[in-house]
This record gives sequence, structure tokens and C-alpha cells, in this order.
Amino acid sequence: MGDRFFTFTSCWEYPELDERQYALAAAHAMGATPHLVFPSADDFWDVFERMAWHQDMPFFSLSFYAQWCVMRAARDAGVKVLLDGQGGDEVFGGYAKFRYAYLMSLLRSGRWGRMTLEAGAMVRQGDLYVLDLRRGYRYLPAGLRRLLGVDSLLQRALQADLRRVVAAESTPATRWWRYASTAGSDNGWTMMQRIQVDDLMVDTLPQLLRMEDRSSMAFSLEARVPLLDHRLVEYGVGLPDHLKVHDGWSKYAIRRVMKGAMPDEVRLRTAKLGFAAPDRRWLAKELRPRVGELLASGLRCARFVDPIPLRRWYDSPQADGANTESYLGLFRVLALEMWMRAFSVS
Repeated sequence: MGDRFFTFTSCWEYPELDERQYALAAAHAMGATPHLVFPSADDFWDVFERMAWHQDMPFFSLSFYAQWCVMRAARDAGVKVLLDGQGGDEVFGGYAKFRYAYLMSLLRSGRWGRMTLEAGAMVRQGDLYVLDLRRGYRYLPAGLRRLLGVDSLLQRALQADLRRVVAAESTPATRWWRYASTAGSDNGWTMMQRIQVDDLMVDTLPQLLRMEDRSSMAFSLEARVPLLDHRLVEYGVGLPDHLKVHDGWSKYAIRRVMKGAMPDEVRLRTAKLGFAAPDRRWLAKELRPRVGELLASGLRCARFVDPIPLRRWYDSPQADGANTESYLGLFRVLALEMWMRAFSVS
């Protein structure tokens, strides 16, 4: 790996989001020099418009700012090429939706005993990433979305029929439930494999790779994604479901094959996080004065978003107890506004 091998990790002072414990264990096991990066709310607001320009489209979460900070730190450390783990969850079954897909396949095939054992194992692990249905809001059917209030803020603010949008054939939820109703396909793919292919080709990975490419190029870096080598992708997707989800574990085959090569603290970790960021906390607290000032100004995006219910909600006590999805909706409005300002779109 050369004379020096560095790792770069986005860290937070909020324990529920911070993963430095696992990142440091992995870095020390391979003899790498770890670099811990601490994004801040003030810095985000300072670079928000610049990020919007580089991304060339609105982005949907502060997680892309965390990635931006990692890229910036790598540039400052003199690194020119980064290896990134994009694709590992999509290829080897790391997301909660794959575990639900496996349970659905077991149910529809009449393997109720195995399904009960798998469901029980998942519950015993206590991973909120799997157990909290809100975290999979993109895959909830329209009725459950309404019941949980997932889209409540956007329904009031968008100048469009949100119900029609989220029920469209192109949405992940529509396709997930269609696959669940068939639990297989004519070409022999399982439900999990069909969702994996959608993730790789349509839903998740194309946007993540685009955002990563833009962030890395902003700092003149080359970001490589070895887990997306086509041979590895074909092999991983082609594995049987029980080697992706087994006894409650996600990415089961990877966990087994990495025994002895990866610290057990990392290999046997049960809590799953994406590229986590404090979207709700910052929008509700640290960034509140700046967000309030922006919402009070003339919004360029008013053609698409009615600012009146948005301001009313943000200034009300209701916002104090609002769910994360409401604040993610607010962030996407802010990202749209900042993109329009970055490119002087009227």
C-alpha cells in the first residue's frame, strides 16, 4: 500500500452518529494513519452555496456535506487518490430493506419457521436501523406514510400533488411492494436480487456516485470504488439470499470471510449507520437563525414551494417536536433554494 496509508473519517460529538470507534479500530489494524474530520454547522453554511454549485443540482442531506469535509481533509493532507467503500451495502446486502425482502421471500415461500427465526434474530440485535420503520420512509406505502406523517411538511408547502408523486411507478416504494407481491421474477431472480439491481442501477448508487464524483473533483481528487468492480458486483448479487442475510446478520458472507482479517469489533458490529449527519439537530438548533433569515427572504424557489406554511411551521412550537423526515423535507427546500441562487435561476 506504499509508504503511507491514510484513512479519513467524518466524526460527530453526538454519540448516536459518531463512528470513530470503529474507524480507528480498522485503521489501527491495517497500520494506517487515521485522520478524524469534524464538520461544523457554521462551516456548512459558509460552503452551502459553493457545494450547490459544484454538485450542480440540489442535494438531499447534510451527509453530503460530511463527505465534502472528508474530501477537503484528504486534499489538505496531500492525498490525490481515495479508495471508497461505495457499493458494499448494495452488492452484499447491507441495507435494512434487504432483510425485509428476505423475510418477505421466506413468508411467500411458506418457510414460516425460518422467517420467524430470522425475524427474532433481527429483533434481538436491537438495531434501530432495522427496527425503526421511519428510517425506511422511502419504501413505505402511501397509506403508512400518511399515518406516520412522513410527508406532512412537504404536503403543505409543495406547489404540486405530492400524493401522486410518491405513488408514481418510478418510486422505490412502488417497485418494492410490486416485487413483494410477486416474490420473484421470470428470470429466476429473488426479490432481494431485484431490489439490489434497482439500487445499483436506479435508486441509490447512481446518485451517490454522482455526488461523490462532484465532491472529489471539487478538491482535485480521484475517488476510486473497488467494491464496484463489475466482477465483484456480479458475484455479490449472484450469491444466494441466505449468504447475504443469515441469523439476523446483514452482509453475512463478508462477515464470515473477513474473520481474522478485520477486527471483530467492526466485523460483528450490529448497529448500522449510513453516512450519518445531524440534519434534524442542526436545522432545529445550530442553524435556526440562518435558516429563519433565509426563509424570511424572497425565495427563488417560491414557484415550487409555498414559503408561507413553511415559515409558519418553522416558527411554531410544532417544529420543536417534529420528526426527522420533516426536517429532511425542509433541508431539500433549502438545497433547492441554494442551487437556484448559485446559478442565478429566477
